[in-house]
Formats: sequence, structure tokens, C-alpha cells
Amino acid sequence: MKKGQTIRVTQIVVVGILFASCCALQVRGQPLALSSVVPMRERDVIVTVYYRPDDEEWAQDIFDTAVEALPILEELAGFPYSHRYNVEVFPKSDREMEGFGGKNLNERGIWLNRDVYTPELIKYGSNTFLILHEMAHYWSDDEIYAKPWLKEGFCELFVFLVLMEMDRKGLASTKKNDWSLIVSRYKTLDFPLDQFEYERQGSQSSKIDLAYSKSALFCYEIYKTYGIETIQEINKYIYDNGIAADSFTYMNLLEDVTGEDQKEFFLGWIFPEDLDVEEWKTAEDAINELEEVADRSCSQVREAYGVNAVTDLTDFWLHITTEIARAKSCMRDYDFEKAARICRDEIEKTEATLSEFNRYAECYRQAEEYYASLDSVVKDNIPRDKLLAARYRLLSLEFDLFSQKLEEAYTELETAEMYRDLYSIWCADGECALLTCEEIFTLKSREEATAFMRSMVAVMQDYMAAAEKVEHAGPITSLGILVRGGESDIRGNLERAQEEIRCGNSDTARSYLAAIEENLSMGTVCGAGVICIVLISTACSLFLVWKKRKAPPKRMQENLCPPEGMQKNL
Repeated sequence: MKKGQTIRVTQIVVVGILFASCCALQVRGQPLALSSVVPMRERDVIVTVYYRPDDEEWAQDIFDTAVEALPILEELAGFPYSHRYNVEVFPKSDREMEGFGGKNLNERGIWLNRDVYTPELIKYGSNTFLILHEMAHYWSDDEIYAKPWLKEGFCELFVFLVLMEMDRKGLASTKKNDWSLIVSRYKTLDFPLDQFEYERQGSQSSKIDLAYSKSALFCYEIYKTYGIETIQEINKYIYDNGIAADSFTYMNLLEDVTGEDQKEFFLGWIFPEDLDVEEWKTAEDAINELEEVADRSCSQVREAYGVNAVTDLTDFWLHITTEIARAKSCMRDYDFEKAARICRDEIEKTEATLSEFNRYAECYRQAEEYYASLDSVVKDNIPRDKLLAARYRLLSLEFDLFSQKLEEAYTELETAEMYRDLYSIWCADGECALLTCEEIFTLKSREEATAFMRSMVAVMQDYMAAAEKVEHAGPITSLGILVRGGESDIRGNLERAQEEIRCGNSDTARSYLAAIEENLSMGTVCGAGVICIVLISTACSLFLVWKKRKAPPKRMQENLCPPEGMQKNL
């Protein structure tokens, strides 16, 4: 069976089932229904109009209009009918409608106020306007437009355009004239459409009537100036990107598509006329600059480090997005100064944050390169988890914690690498009881292995330092050791420490090294004491010699004595 035949058979079956259902309902005294399958772009849509007994004329008028208009609306909107439910129309009482003429309740169907829109109004086109407006909401709803003036204005415009496509130009002209008449009638109530919100006052509210008609006239101005293709392009962009356009968003999209500044056009119609356009432009430029800074910075980071802003720098990107949304919210409240201030502050913070990120990201890149340079002995036993923990902190912009985690990773890797290198030196002769890296990681947990290697590396380094001190002991220390006779003890402790290290006994080896350090210290003290004694003895000897040389000879002392007689006289 061919595809076209399959569709026709399906339609016949569906209509048959609906017809049987309607007959059953009629037998029970329930509302009747008219139904048909309407082929659309992506799927067939069943249109069903329920009606009360004796209301067939009313139902037939609604049904004919709905079936003919549905594909035209899809074409005008610029994107497909994408709802999972079919089109169902129900007559409702004025009490149920709460004063409204019609409601599109999505999967619950379209409700029409049968008490107000009676069969007598068919000749005036009122019922036609109503059903077309509510059906247009399938393409002009909360998923596409975030402002009531957009939803209602384009629904009204589509009513006009559908009537033109259906060659019902008289009704189309009547509809457009009604907009102008209502706006003129209620001009004293005029207000910017961006401030229009739905009210629970029913269709008799003058303010709502004004808002609907003014919205329709503004949308008609867009259509008349730029054509239906512009409206379709904007609608498709909104639909494809899953956004609900508010007043500012729609204005910006219209600017993008037309290449023209729309601010003056939107002033008075959508926004208050007394808005400061310069402040508006400054705030708008600040938002654009912040978006550009964020995009540029994230692109640079992605190119340099392979980091994706949305999936990796999640917190950063979420923060930027939130601040941009906050600035745009201020725009919607017409607080342009605050919006610009938010963006300026965030631009400064963003640039500083990304600069700091670059610095730390380079450190992480070097750490990854270092890890990659290590041989399998280390990498097979030390996974990258600590490096990845550092990376997580980096991407979370927690730079202090990043430095801590990176230091931990470096310490572990460097310890294992140093132990491996020192092992190859200490156990070069093959006669060594010291465990290899592989054996350590096999016999111990990762934490225990790292602690053991760290301890062994430290004692090996201490041993080499001690041996260096002994080998290059200064003359004073060597003299003290010689005097004390401790050279053999030092050499013996070095040998014993070496043996303990080769057996993996770091604590015992450290005790021998401590004894060596003590002997060297005492040797230095002793040597200094010996030298001091020698120096003091030498000094005393030299002093006595000097003293002796300074005293006069004995004969000269006798000659210096006065004669005896003179001595007596004296």
C-alpha cells in the first residue's frame, strides 16, 4: 500500500471512529461533534468541534473556519504545529468563561463563550474572529512570547492575515478597522504595552480591549514595514532556540533581522516615551560588552587548555549568565543605570578572574606534563586522581584549594620518583633488601606506600648529607674527633646506617645518623677547645718571653746604684 493510500485509510478510520462516537453521544443526549483530519507539516492534526443539540449552524461555522485556517496559520507563523495534542473546541457558558469570549487551554482544548457568541453573530464575523484568535495561540503562546502584548498582538495580526488568505477581505478590513476604533475610543487610557498584564476582568475591560487593539496595530506596523518574512524569521529563531521573547528581546531580534535601530519605533508604543535613550544605549552596550568579554575569555581558555566554559567552567559560566540576566531584568524595569553598573563591575571581575585562572591553569598544565613524563613504574601505581581533584578546584575557581591539591599531587609524584631514583643507586649491586616501588605499592595501601617512601627518601637524603659532612669535615672538627678518638665510631655508624637503609629500617638508620651528628658536634666543640688551649698556652709563653726580654741586665742594675756615702746621706 502506498503512503498516500495509508494516510487516506487512516483518515477514514479516524473519522469513522469519531462519527460512531458522536452517534453514541447523541443517543445519550450528550454534545455532538464535527471532526476532520488536517494534514500539517510534521503530522496530521484532528480538528474536533463539539456542540449542543440544535447548534449545528454555530458548530459548522466554527468547524469550517478551523479546518481551513489551521494550515494557513502554520505557514504564517513560520514554524510547525508542534503540540502533541489535537485541536478540540468546546462550547462553554458565560459563567464558566468568567466573562471572557474565548480561552486556549492547550491540551484541554479551546473554550468558546457560547452564551455571548451566538449563531446570530455569524453574519458579523464575530465567531470567526474568536476562533481564529484562539487557534493562533497555538503559535503565539508562553513558549514563544513572554509578554502579553506579543501574544495577543500577533494573534490579532494572524486573524487579519488568515482572513486575507481565505479571501475574506471584508472581514479582514473590519477587523483592522476595529483596532483603530478601539484605540481611538480609549486613548485617554493609553499606556506603554510593555506594562500590559492580564487582568481578571473579562473581555469587557476597557484597558484590555485597548491593549489588544494597540498590540495588534503595532504588530501590523511591523508587518507593513518589514513583511511577513521578517516576522517568520524571528519566530523561527525563537522556536529553534527555545526562548520566550520579552519586549527587549523581540526589539533586539527585530534590529538584528532588519539591521535598523528600533528604539525610537518602540518608544511610546511599547516603552514609555520619556525613557532616556542614551542611558538605554549605554546599558545595552554594557550588556553586549559583558557577553563579548565572557565569550572571548572562554574561547581563549578553550583554545589554550581545551576547557569548555559551559560544561567545565560551570560555576563561572552560571555566574556570568546570572549577572547578565540580572542586568537584563533591570533593563525591563527601565533601570538602565543599575544595569550598566552591574555589567561594568562584572567585566572587571571577569577579566581579573580569567587572568588568575590562566596563571593557575598553566601550573596545572605543567603538572600534567610532569605526570606524563614519568615512567610506568610511577604512573601504573599512582593514578591521576589527585591531579583531577586539583583540576576540579581549578574549574570551580577555588584557587587556594587548587594550590593545596596540586601541592599534594606533586608531593606524591615527586616522592615516588625520588624513591625510584634513589633505589636504583642504593641497590645497584643487587644485594639489597629494600623494597622496589612495585613491591611497596603491592604490599601497602597507597597512603602507607607514600608515607614509607617519603620516610625512606628523607633518611637517604640525611645519610648523604651526613656522609658529606664526615667526608668534608673541617680541620677543627677533625682535630676534635682525633683527640676524642671517635673516628671509628663515626665510620661504624655510617656503615650501620647504610645497612639499615638498605634493609628499609628508616627509624634505626636515623638513630645512627643522629649519633653521627652528635659525634661531629662534639668533635667540633672538642677541636675548638683544643685550639683554644693551644692558643692560650702559646700566648702565655710568648708573654713570658716578652716579659723576660723587657727586664734590664743584672750588671747594669748594679751600676745604676748610687755610691755608699751618697746612699747614707740619702
